[in-house]
This record gives sequence, structure tokens and C-alpha cells, in this order.
Amino acid sequence: MIFFFSSYEKIRYNDVDLINENTDAPIGEISENREFRQNFHYDGQYLYKLEFITASYGRKNSGTITMTVTDDQGGIIAQGKVKAGKFRDNAIYSFAVDKPLHSASGNYTLTITDTGSTENNSATLYTSKEPPYEGKLTIDGTETDMALAMSIYGGYDVGKLHKFYMFSGIILCLLIAVWFYNYCRLNHGHSTVLGNIIKEFHRYRFLMNQLVAREFKTKYKRSALGFFWSFLNPLLTMIIQYILFSTIFRSGIENFPVYLLSATVLFNFFTESVGNGLGSITGNASLIEKVSVPRYIYPVSRVLSSAVNMLISTIPLLLTIIFTGSRITKAYLCIPLIYILLIIFCVGMSLFLATSMVYFRDTQFLWSIVSLMWMYATPIFYPESIVPAKFSFIFKINPMYYFLKAFRMITISGISPGIGQYGMCALFALIFLIFGWIVFHRHEKNFALYL
Repeated sequence: MIFFFSSYEKIRYNDVDLINENTDAPIGEISENREFRQNFHYDGQYLYKLEFITASYGRKNSGTITMTVTDDQGGIIAQGKVKAGKFRDNAIYSFAVDKPLHSASGNYTLTITDTGSTENNSATLYTSKEPPYEGKLTIDGTETDMALAMSIYGGYDVGKLHKFYMFSGIILCLLIAVWFYNYCRLNHGHSTVLGNIIKEFHRYRFLMNQLVAREFKTKYKRSALGFFWSFLNPLLTMIIQYILFSTIFRSGIENFPVYLLSATVLFNFFTESVGNGLGSITGNASLIEKVSVPRYIYPVSRVLSSAVNMLISTIPLLLTIIFTGSRITKAYLCIPLIYILLIIFCVGMSLFLATSMVYFRDTQFLWSIVSLMWMYATPIFYPESIVPAKFSFIFKINPMYYFLKAFRMITISGISPGIGQYGMCALFALIFLIFGWIVFHRHEKNFALYL
């Protein structure tokens, strides 16, 4: 129900985007007492944002720019205000609409006005000779032969809700069937794989809690700031990377601080949890030889300990989102789902690498190299658009790319990822969990011989 509420538009509508690919001259300064009207035609039935290429003339401008979208009857669909000082040279500004459209003709008007800006103290937008939509730009009542360099993002209603209900019903029936099967087996004194796992987690929950708490406390032992470093670390990392990369890679990246910090929080968790899980068996050799407990508890506890750090690191991310003026929408309810799928993915990686570490101690050194390569193969601080098309396959086989892309759709665009995005995240999570579990389970009986 939460997923349906937060992802309704992505379930009901197919994406139909009109993306602008070129810019020409600026439209002129958006100063007070000037009015810019852009008529545009869009056949879609849902509109969630408009994107523009902005310019500031290299100045820190003042004033407030107001954007209003109306239908062919003059009814206001969306209205928003932005400080002119937020416009940067060759940057992207997103104007959120997030509304179903009701214009029978498909014709709309975007009106741009300003209050508080004067000549030589105001920002501007760009025009395009070949816009992806039909429409002309009117400046102070005079129609021009230009159009705004504007991208339109929305979709058509394709009536997919019945498919979602059917899919949800199938999943619910499968879950009920699995529960009923395990309940009947356990009631008759028989064991099941799922039942054994649940029993073990319940039986050793105290040990799991102690291991998670130990890992968390050990990390900040004798530290003056303690766990507050979980808050500061991603924030300081973001500030340093922002200073280094904002002038190099910022062009074309919307809301670069949130873009950068969103990736930092997720990728730091990934490298930390898998790096800690890698040495979870060899690091607890003395405990494993003395205490008979399921050994998968050790890598799982390492991942869960890092998950606590990730949750704390989310706080500076939310503060950055609020500070930069980004919208907090109902799509944020889907963030826990992305976190859960990422945790499952990291558990699978940890199980596999922890097994490998027992037999091959050089795994830790290889992982440090692989994780570094993985970081550069993931668009953390650079836009994916700068990667040549012949190397785009790297993103398609990179699980972290899908997690980051889904997470950024929520934190930057304020919309829920599509079902396909969630599906790819879930697919990678389950594949790595099953693979890691099989490898770990087959070799754990021989751990004592190599520890």
C-alpha cells in the first residue's frame, strides 16, 4: 500500500519525455516589469517537471523568479518561485509540476516573471531553434521565432493499474502459501529451511544484537566525537568532493550537492559493509572455534552495523536536501525499500567474500583494488552523460548504478523510480544473496580447518 501510494504515477503512466538537446542564445535578462510567455504543446496526460538551461552572467543575482503553467482555459496547473541567485551558468533548473493534465487541446502556457531584479542584476534562460515541442516564445507581448530550451517530462495513462493489482495479488498469494506450508510443517514436527532460519535468528537475536553493538562501538572507541563521525564523515566527504569536482563535472548536473551526497551515502555503506563483512569470519576465529552458532551471523552483523551508520548518514543528506530547496514528496516513502534491497545485496557480497577470505587471504587486497575500480565505474561525482556510448555497457552490468539512479530519482526529482528500476535493484540483490549463500553454506563446514 505504501509503495502504491508513493509510486502511483510511475505505475499508471508510461514515460514520454521531450528532451531538449541544443541551446542557442539567451532570452535576455529576467528582470522586473518584463514578461516571458512560452506556449507549448504536450499530448501527455501527466506532467511532473520542466527543465531549463540557466545562466547568471557570472553574477550573484537578486530577485525572485516566478514560473506559472496554465492550460488552454487559463487554469493554473502549477506555480513556483525560485531565487534568481540560485541560477548558475550552464546549469539545469528543474521546475516541478507533478499534476495530471486536463487540456483537451494539449496546449499550455508557461509564464515567467520576476520581482526584485533590475537590469545588470538578473539571471536568464536559453532559447533553442529546434525545440522538442511545438510553440513560440513571446517576450513583453512580442512573439519571436524562438522557443525556450526546455525539456518536458511526463507520460501517458496506459491503464496498467490492473496489471499492478494482479501482480500484487500473485505475490500476496505466494507469501500466504509459503507461510501456510511452513506453519503446517512446523506444527507436525517437521523442519523447513525458512523455519530453521527464522528459529536461528530468534534464538541468537541477543548475540546478533551484541555483535552489531560491538562493531559499532569498536569503530568509534576512544574517539572524542564518537558516533557523531557517522554524521560528519559523509558531510565532510561531500564538501571536499564538491570543492574539487563542482567546477569540473558540475555542468549539466542538477542540484550537484544532493547528487553527490546521495551517491556518497549509498556507496560508502556498500564499501564499508562489504569490506567489514569480508573479514568477519577470519576476524572472529577464536569465537567461532569456541561457540557453536550459525556462522552467517558474523557477516550479517557486520552489514547491519554498517547499516546503522548509513541511517545516521541520511540525516546530513536530508538537511542538504532541505537547504538546497529540493522538494520532499511522498516518493521519499520508498527510500526504506531501496535501503533494504541494498542491505540484501551487501549481505550476499559479504557472504561470498568472507568465504573467499578464509581460503585466500589476498582477497582483502584484491577487494581494495576492485572497490576503487567500482567507484570510478559508478557515476558518483560525474554525470553519466560524459561516458562514451561504447562504454555505456559498464552501467548496465553495475548493480550500484541502479541503486544510485533509483535513489537520486527520489532525492533530486522527487518522484518514485519506475517498477523496472525497482526490479533491477531487487534482481541484483536476490542474485547476489542466493549466490553468496550457496558458496558460504557449501564451505562453512571446512572453515575450522583453515582458520
